[in-house]
Amino acid sequence: VWHATDVIITLTATDEEKEASGIAIARYNWDTEASETVGTEYSNGDTITLTTETGENGKELYLYAEDNAGNGQIWNKTYYLDKTGPICSADKSGVWHRQDVKITLMCSAGTGNIKVAKYNWDTPASETVGTDYYNGKEIDLDTEVNGRTLYLYVKSTLGREKTWSGNYYLDKTDPICSADKSGSWHKEDINIVLVATDVVSGIAVARYKWDTPAAETEGIVYGNGSAISLSTETNGRTLYLYVKDNAGREKTWNGTYYLDKTPPSNCLISINGGDEYTSTTSVTLTLSASDGDIGSGVSKMKFSNDGVKWDSEEDYATSRSWTLTEGDEEKRVYVQYKDNVGNWSAATSDTIILDTISPIV
Repeated sequence: VWHATDVIITLTATDEEKEASGIAIARYNWDTEASETVGTEYSNGDTITLTTETGENGKELYLYAEDNAGNGQIWNKTYYLDKTGPICSADKSGVWHRQDVKITLMCSAGTGNIKVAKYNWDTPASETVGTDYYNGKEIDLDTEVNGRTLYLYVKSTLGREKTWSGNYYLDKTDPICSADKSGSWHKEDINIVLVATDVVSGIAVARYKWDTPAAETEGIVYGNGSAISLSTETNGRTLYLYVKDNAGREKTWNGTYYLDKTPPSNCLISINGGDEYTSTTSVTLTLSASDGDIGSGVSKMKFSNDGVKWDSEEDYATSRSWTLTEGDEEKRVYVQYKDNVGNWSAATSDTIILDTISPIV
């Protein structure tokens, strides 16, 4: 009988027949026969313990007892102890992988030989469940998964069994990071929504940073759907994102943001170069406006003869012909300038006196 734990053995030596003379000597010995002079003395009921694994051939215990009349008796028995049993395991479990995983399966009998070795995914393997394998066999995991359990079962020729299980994680897809509203001009404070997603292993680190690249330890931590604001005017400020998933896959993103909340300034209009009078309704307007060093730039303008009814907007230019309304009197021409983001300046104007009547001589 094979034992899996230390074996406590009770030794006996009796002489109980009627008129028996009683035990004179009793000895035990491992591996070689005990005799009157060979072995360790013991008394009836003493116990000894076998603690050393015996190997497949076992370990032989010999007993010798002799009574006071000189009668001797020899006894022997083989004991089998295997405290280790078979071993089964597989490598590369318990951690995230970023590429297809080649798993090496292992098994050894300890004592005896392997009789059955099986593996199974997702449900426990047993003597009758799973796929046969041998020590050193390789199997592949190539499907992305956030935890899949591999089960092993082995049984030795001595009947000893052992099981093992390990979880495997595979993420072959990069995480995603992005932010909205980049690449175009805005004329109001920008509310920016940040994205950080990973459908397999999940996000481990997500950081954002203005002006210089974010990294695993650089920038401000954010979560998927977090919102940040840009309220300072700029003609191009770069936002950097960095994400890393639990499998160690990394991704970066950057986008440029433009904010111009201020209308064009230094807005000017001059009719006929600043002349006080004109004799014709056809005049030339000299025009200028600026949008500052960080503005989006002046792009459009529109005109009016009364400051109420405006012509359609048109492309910005520094000169334009214009027709005054009929009737000799002081004429006023109004102009408004618009920048590329849609901010309109206040109206500014210039005057000129229309005098179409020739003098009398």
